[in-house]
Amino acid sequence: MKKTMKKILVALLVCSILMMSGCTSRTESESDPRPATEESSDTQAENEEVIEEEEPQSFENETNDEDQQPSGSETSENPDENSASTQSADADSFLYENSELGFSVQLPSCIEKNAEFTTDTRDDNGETVNIVSVTYQGESGQANILTLEEMSSQSWENMQKQNGPIPVELGSSENGRVVVMYPLQSNPFEPGTSDADVIDQFTKEKAVISESFTFLEK
Repeated sequence: MKKTMKKILVALLVCSILMMSGCTSRTESESDPRPATEESSDTQAENEEVIEEEEPQSFENETNDEDQQPSGSETSENPDENSASTQSADADSFLYENSELGFSVQLPSCIEKNAEFTTDTRDDNGETVNIVSVTYQGESGQANILTLEEMSSQSWENMQKQNGPIPVELGSSENGRVVVMYPLQSNPFEPGTSDADVIDQFTKEKAVISESFTFLEK
């Protein structure tokens, strides 16, 4: 009887120990997830804070990129400046003004240092035609490269009826005066010489003469 009671007590003790061990394990397994969840939530919150702090920096970089990018109006100003500089270079010329005949004209600057101007007259059916000759004094010689004539409108009409080369009309004034130009027909200097190069340049830029011609105000 006593042995049986001891066995029962031992069995109860073993069961109690096993039950207590199971409860402890269960308690530990149940308690583990909560800190992990809290820790995961805290980590996620910290990551969100980091992302929120980094986003303004990205926005600032985009803003800086937009500020640094030139606008369309600033870009369009450059072609305008390159174009204005070219026009002034193409229009390189000097002024010839004849106050007695009452007109002025621009001539290509390539001949400025070597150009000589002389005036003369000729008769046209009782009317005076005033002549301005431009002579180029070169290293290898001299040659007439341009002739301007100032006359009455009647003399100009008579000239156009005649056979021969017809000059280019530069302008006609309100008081019946006309100025015409006899352009150079060919280069008078030997090809390949410095004088020939200057006259070739003069011929290329001769458009400035007709474009700039004007009568002087009296």
